[in-house]
Amino acid sequence: MPHGRCEHPESPAAAPAAVGHTGTVRVLVVEDERRLASAVRRGLTAEGFVVDVAHDGVDGLHLAREGEYDAVVLDLMLPGLSGYQVCERLRAERNWVPVLILSAKDGEYDQADGLDLGADDYMTKPFSYVVLAARLARCCAAAPGRARRCWWPVTCTSTRPPGPSAARTPTSS
Repeated sequence: MPHGRCEHPESPAAAPAAVGHTGTVRVLVVEDERRLASAVRRGLTAEGFVVDVAHDGVDGLHLAREGEYDAVVLDLMLPGLSGYQVCERLRAERNWVPVLILSAKDGEYDQADGLDLGADDYMTKPFSYVVLAARLARCCAAAPGRARRCWWPVTCTSTRPPGPSAARTPTSS
């Protein structure tokens, strides 16, 4: 049971929509620094994601197990359980939700350890919201046992300039 320190978006995440190029992409952000967690939530929400937040590893693990998220953005240095432990436990339970580690730990061994424990991607802080959103979309598209999603959420309200990614079209299985 969560410890009651979880934040939810202004309108709580609805039950998962049918997955596809028009589906909602639900993301869990596990970050103990409240201001950063709030900023990540705002940034990803602006990019079209539905975001929930947990502030420690125990709550993050519980929500990742029970929440049917499309992806988890996971800090490593968390109270309760470290991000390494959260990722390791999810994989030990055969929970294949895509995990993107977002951490200030920028050493090559830190990154290798996170990927070896089963993370799908690793980004270091400071980071770009545009790159974070693109990598999350890619993690979701490549998730095993899930329908393939488009490269970018269709509901995206991004103001990023047109470029090669603007020409991408949704792919289907």
